[in-house]
Amino acid sequence: MLQINEDEYSRFFGPRYNFVYGDSYPSSIDRKSSCGYNYYPPIGWHSFALKVNHYESDLGWLKNDKWATAFHCVRSPGKIHSDGKTTVRKILLEGLKPGPRQANQDDDAVEGGKVGAGVYFSPKITSCDGFARGFTYEGKQYKLGFLCRINPKEITIPKSELDYWVVPNTRDIRPYKIIVKEF
Repeated sequence: MLQINEDEYSRFFGPRYNFVYGDSYPSSIDRKSSCGYNYYPPIGWHSFALKVNHYESDLGWLKNDKWATAFHCVRSPGKIHSDGKTTVRKILLEGLKPGPRQANQDDDAVEGGKVGAGVYFSPKITSCDGFARGFTYEGKQYKLGFLCRINPKEITIPKSELDYWVVPNTRDIRPYKIIVKEF
């Protein structure tokens, strides 16, 4: 489904940090980070850690809660694009980018002004997993998304959709896990 070879796998993934957000994970904790945004753990999802050392040598954005945590679900993870890459592989190679559907770009923002174009996220997996179309692997259906850290100074929230965040600049988005759930 990802269409990556062993070299790419070792380049992108850090399996030592893989994790399952199981029933025993404290789901009742709505973590308020020091950046002011809540984090809601994705109970029932499996996470596959991505290597993040290519962002910068200081991994403070990952090790503390000064950057917000949010989810970006992938609409068609196995879609083959004109360059021959799947959606997930393109994201691994090129990062998340604003898509053609910018449903809230002309809406008023909580912070004032308009929302504008950007990549859409939610701090709640339950708010965005409906956008993820399933894919089949070994006869089972799954949904896929990315767990990301986001520079809180760059988050815009539409007044009409408080569970969604829009981030205009990809340099303020740090995917650090792929998350997958059977449905």
